[in-house]
This record gives sequence, structure tokens and C-alpha cells, in this order.
Amino acid sequence: MQITLRSLHIYSSMATLLLILFFSGSGVLLNHPDWSGSLETIREARGTLPAPALAALNATPPDWLGTVETLRAAHDLRGRAGNLSADPQEASLTFRAPGRETDVLIDTRTGQYELTTTSAGLNAVIGDLHRGHNTGPGWNWVIDLTALFLTVISASGFGILLFLKKHRPRALLTLGAGTLLLGVGIATLAM
Repeated sequence: MQITLRSLHIYSSMATLLLILFFSGSGVLLNHPDWSGSLETIREARGTLPAPALAALNATPPDWLGTVETLRAAHDLRGRAGNLSADPQEASLTFRAPGRETDVLIDTRTGQYELTTTSAGLNAVIGDLHRGHNTGPGWNWVIDLTALFLTVISASGFGILLFLKKHRPRALLTLGAGTLLLGVGIATLAM
């Protein structure tokens, strides 16, 4: 049993080492946003939708795919398109990616549009990746699997500890102290 726990602990740790380092480092950055300062940049652009994309946008219901892909190609937009809304005079949509957001406003009569891209810098990208914000389902799976591996690593490490008679009393005392500190921390937040 001890050999199985040790193998599980070693190989799950090695499989997720870089992810664990990423999430621990990005967690520290999120805790101290003032360390990197604000690197926000705003870029504005204007243009006119081609006739086929404008016709698709004015269809009932609007065919957003052509509009989205036209804008993507023209302005190298990244992220998921959302917040789609259209009326007879105006349409709007937003592209969101980690650390970046682009708002697009389109005149549905003429096809003229203006877009505003806000890039918040590397710290914002890292923060969004840490939280799974604007990342999509693939990255959310990475976060979930990392959490699962951290649980396996912790449980197998605890299991290994139970086999080490010499270190068990001090380790269990340390576990108790850590549990007490966590309880105090939670209690002070709840007040």
C-alpha cells in the first residue's frame, strides 16, 4: 500500500508540476495586483461591413456568424463573441478573451462600425487564466483536472505520512495546527 501511495504521489506531482506552479504563482499575483501596475491599453478602430455581412446581420433573425467572422478577420479579434444584440438601427457585440475585451457597435443601416479594444496587460491575462474567466470550456477542464490532481497529491501524501511512524506524531500535530489556523481564518472572515 505504501509503495502504491508513493508512486501515486510522485507521478501525479510530476504530471501537474508546471500547472501547480502556475496556479500558485498566479494566485500570489492576484493577491498583490499593485506589484505589476496598470498596463491597460485602449485601441479604437472604425470600418464598414461588406454588403453580405450587413445583409446577414439585418436578416430575421440576425446571422451573427458572418458578422463575427468578418470582424475577426479585419481586426485580428480573439476570444468568444457574446452579448449579441440588434435592432433596426444598431447592433452590438463583445469579444472576450483573457485580459482583453473588444466592444463593437454597428450601424445596421449603413454597416459602419466602431470597435474599442481594452487590453489590461499580462497580469490581467494571468489573473483571468487563474480564475477561468473568458477562457472557454477547454481551460476550465484544465483547472478542474489540476484541482483533482492536487486532491490526489494531498491525500496520497497524507497516506504516506501514516506509514512513517517516526514522523507521524509531529506531522499530525502540524496538521492540527494548520487546521486550527484555517478555522480561525474562516471565523474571522465570517464575522
